[in-house]
Amino acid sequence: MNAQPSSDHDDLVDVGYITGAYGIQGMVKIRCYSEEPVLLQVKQWFLQKKDLQDRALEPAYTVQVKSVRIHNEFLVAKLTTCQDRNQAESLKGSHVLLARKDFPEPAEDEFYWVDLEGCHVYRKQDDEQSPTFFGTVLQVSENAVHGILHIERQTLVDGTPQALLSSKGRPQISLVPFVKAHVIDVDLEAKRLVIDWPADF
Repeated sequence: MNAQPSSDHDDLVDVGYITGAYGIQGMVKIRCYSEEPVLLQVKQWFLQKKDLQDRALEPAYTVQVKSVRIHNEFLVAKLTTCQDRNQAESLKGSHVLLARKDFPEPAEDEFYWVDLEGCHVYRKQDDEQSPTFFGTVLQVSENAVHGILHIERQTLVDGTPQALLSSKGRPQISLVPFVKAHVIDVDLEAKRLVIDWPADF
């Protein structure tokens, strides 16, 4: 296949992986990490093989998408460089990545989870003083209803976040539903969230 290696990996986001071939015409099946896959709207993807520790085994390379659609719990796609089932099967296990700059603009009051990762989180206080530093978003997962912020609890030491540890020496993680009742302000430009959440929950 005449796929082109990518020299720019700075903004690539892992959005799913190829589970195998579909049919005999060189189509592939993709399992997406999100219920609303951005892959449906972007025509240039990046593929990359990784190991079980999510480490790259090869440089990411670009592929062009001829067509893509939802099929049950998967996406089914036809790549311009994949002509038969054998070629499609050879891509099994490849991670599918997109350049962040290619993501469509989200609707008002909607956010891409990748943009929330790394945001500093502040907790609103009951006495309405300035919010206090709470921690940093490590990742966002989802349940059947909404997203869940995985926040590493931290304190500021000379202005630098330091993890709060449990009695067993492990970082403390708070799981906060990403809903308006608990996430009251999102400032992506400042990488800052304000939450209304119990400090000891």
